[in-house]
Amino acid sequence: MTLKHNRAKTIEGIKTVKNLLPLLFGLVSIFCLTVSQSIAIETSISNITVAGDIVRVKALGDAGLKGTFSVPRIIKNKPMVEEQRGTYVGDFRVIAGKHPDGTYDVAVNFNGVITVQEDALVIDRTHPMLWEVETRRTVTNGETLPIAVNIGEWDLGVTADISALDTTQSHPISLLPGENGVYSAEIVIGEDNIAANGVKEILITAEDAMGNVSQLTTAVTLNNFRYLTELLPNYPNPFNPETWIPYRLAEDADVTLTIYDASGDVVRQFNLGHQRAGSYETKADAVYWDGTNDAGESVASGIYFYNLSMGNFSKTRKATILK
Repeated sequence: MTLKHNRAKTIEGIKTVKNLLPLLFGLVSIFCLTVSQSIAIETSISNITVAGDIVRVKALGDAGLKGTFSVPRIIKNKPMVEEQRGTYVGDFRVIAGKHPDGTYDVAVNFNGVITVQEDALVIDRTHPMLWEVETRRTVTNGETLPIAVNIGEWDLGVTADISALDTTQSHPISLLPGENGVYSAEIVIGEDNIAANGVKEILITAEDAMGNVSQLTTAVTLNNFRYLTELLPNYPNPFNPETWIPYRLAEDADVTLTIYDASGDVVRQFNLGHQRAGSYETKADAVYWDGTNDAGESVASGIYFYNLSMGNFSKTRKATILK
């Protein structure tokens, strides 16, 4: 009896196990499926873009993951969102003074699986430093104008806008990099340039790969009175008690204007200092004489002579005071 009873229990147990096998296989399958979906089989950082102060990190992985990205010394575990199936993005803002310039690794973490892209991000908020500009100070139509800018950096875009100096140059001219971070160009002033004579500003612009821009201006005199240094008649003439004495310079020079009386004695002397080539003909630019001597005393009516001297040039004209 006992043997028959045990055999019946064994048969019943085997049937029970057989009945439970499908359920057990189902549970194992579900467990394995859940685990396989929680691990990123393939993760890569596809690109990093910088727009203004916003940095965007884009990464690829399996769908439905939880992702973060980190930039050492900058940010840690910044959340990413699934922009499209298997494509994740995350943004952060670069803050001046808080996030220093430099080259950084970027790490993406999907459910504990970390992918690092070395030297993936460059932060550069420093503007190029334009130390000095070298150029000829006076130029005429048809001449070559050399320009050299000392910046001390490489891989910059450097241009010179000379449109104020030369009407034939409507677009900025590129300067080419040389040794020690010096950018230079030789620019030919157009023969048909119709810009008015006088001091003109050249705008130098330097821009780096991150869009940081610096600008500097330098002055150049356009002088198409070449070899026509001239002392012109004063106006009004005769006068009482003031007059203006105009002149032109073909080149930069130290200029002195001296006024003499009819006996040849010096009445008044104007040490004008170093003058740039150009025209000094308007009331704002010409020498102003108020009819007084060097002591500030009014001079008498009569004929006076004024002399312009610079280098090897000297010329004298006559003026008359009528009171």
